[in-house]
Amino acid sequence: MERSYCSYSDPPLKEGNQNIIDEGALEELCDFLIAKGVHSLFPCGTTGEGFLLPKETRKQLASLVVEKAKGRASVIVQTGCIDTQSTIELTTHARDIGADGAAVIAPYFYDMRMTASGTIFWLWPDQFQIFPYICIITRQEQIMILRLKERTGQATLEGAYVEMKIGEAFRPGIVLSETYFAYLRVRSVIADAIVKVVDEDFYECVGIADVNDDSDRKRIGDVVRSYGPVLTQWMTGVLVTEHLNLSSLDETLRKRSVTRIKEHFGPAAECGACKIAVLSGPDPGPALRADATEALYTSLCELAEAIKAFGFTHLLLEPLDRGAHKNGLIGPTSEAVALIRRVREFYPYIGLCWDSSHIALCGEDIFQSLIMSKPYIVQIHLANPVLDRRRSDFGDNHIPFGEPGFFTLQKIADLFQKAVEIELFVKQRPCVSVEVRTPRGVDPWEIVVQARHLLEKAWSLFVERGTQL
Repeated sequence: MERSYCSYSDPPLKEGNQNIIDEGALEELCDFLIAKGVHSLFPCGTTGEGFLLPKETRKQLASLVVEKAKGRASVIVQTGCIDTQSTIELTTHARDIGADGAAVIAPYFYDMRMTASGTIFWLWPDQFQIFPYICIITRQEQIMILRLKERTGQATLEGAYVEMKIGEAFRPGIVLSETYFAYLRVRSVIADAIVKVVDEDFYECVGIADVNDDSDRKRIGDVVRSYGPVLTQWMTGVLVTEHLNLSSLDETLRKRSVTRIKEHFGPAAECGACKIAVLSGPDPGPALRADATEALYTSLCELAEAIKAFGFTHLLLEPLDRGAHKNGLIGPTSEAVALIRRVREFYPYIGLCWDSSHIALCGEDIFQSLIMSKPYIVQIHLANPVLDRRRSDFGDNHIPFGEPGFFTLQKIADLFQKAVEIELFVKQRPCVSVEVRTPRGVDPWEIVVQARHLLEKAWSLFVERGTQL
C-alpha cells in the first residue's frame, strides 16, 4: 500500500468514568501514530470498537481526533450503528466537524461478501439489495463514504479529484421531463425511460414532471425504491399549465397555487421522489418586486412545512432569468441567495437548483454566481442558452450543447474546475443534470446517451488539466 490507515485500539477512557475520553492519553496516541508515518486515522473503527461506546462518547472521540490530527493526517470516522438513524446522526456529526470521510457498516441481516470501490458498495450475490440502506446514508445527509480529501493545498486538492471517477465527485443526472417533453402524457413512456436509465448504470439523478397515471407512479416508485436513483419532482408543468403563481400579490391566487402544489406531494411520494422543485412567478416589475418576494417567501415556508409529512429531503427553488426570456421574479443570484437564506432560518432543507442557462441570460458571470450560491446548491442544471437577442432561438430553449448556444464543452469543464476549486463537490456531491429538450424527429434516448458522453468528456477534459499540475 502506498498509504497507511490505522484504526485505533480501544480509546483511552478516564479512570472512574468509562464514558469520558482521556484527552491527554488520546493526544499522545495521535502523536505517536502520526510520528510513525500513519497517513490516516480511523477512530471508532475495527479494533476501536466504536459500536460499544455511547453515541456522545463516539462524537467526543471523533471531534478530538479531528482536532489533534488537523493538518497532519486525514481522519475517517467509523459511524456505523445497528440502527439507521444513529448512523445518520453520527455521519452528519463527522461531516460537521470536518472529518475527511465516514465509514458505515452494512446491516447485519445481509448475507454478503462486500468490497468498497470509492463510494459504491457491491453486494454478492444480489448487489442491489444493499442500495436502499446505503442511499439513506449518502442521500439524506450528502456524505461521501470512504473518500479522502487531501487538505495540503490547491494543487493536491485538484490532484485528488483527478483520481476520482465522475460519479464520485458529483451525481450525474438527466432531466427526463425535458428529454421526453413530447411524451409527458403518454402512458408508460417516462416509466420505461427510468428503467432504461437505471439499466444504463451511469445516471444517479432523474428529474421528472408530475405523473398522472396510477400504474406509472407505482412502477416508477418500485424502480426508485429498489435501485436508488435520486428523483426530483418538478412542479413546473403544474405551475405553467394551471396559470399558478407562488409569488402572486393576489392572495387568493397565491394560496391556490400553494394548495395545488401540496396536492401533488402525495403522487410525488408514490413515485419515490425525494426532492420537490418549484419556480417563482413572473417578474412584476421594479415597483412590486419586494412585495412579490415576500409573497414567495410565505409560499416557500408553507410548502417547506408541508413536505415534512411526506419524507422529502429537499424543497428546491430554481432561479429563472429576469428581463430576458423566462423573466422570473427570482431572478439574480444575489436575490435568490438572500431569499433561500431567510427560509433556511426555519427550514434547513430548502435549497437552490442552480441553472447555467438562466444565470447566463441574467448577464451574470456563471463562476461568480456559483461561488455565491455554493452554500445553498443542491442541484445543478447544465443548460445551453442562446444569448444573441437577434436570433429567433434566443433564450432558454434547452437546445443541444454547442453553437449557437453559450455553453460549450470547454465551459462545462471550466465549471467543473471552479466547482472543485471552491470545494462544491467535496461534501455535497450534488446532482449535476443535463437539461436538453429533444429536437423534433430525434429519439429521446439518443439525447440521454449524448448527455452522458457530454458529462464524461467534460470531466475528462478537466482531469487532463489536473494531471499537468
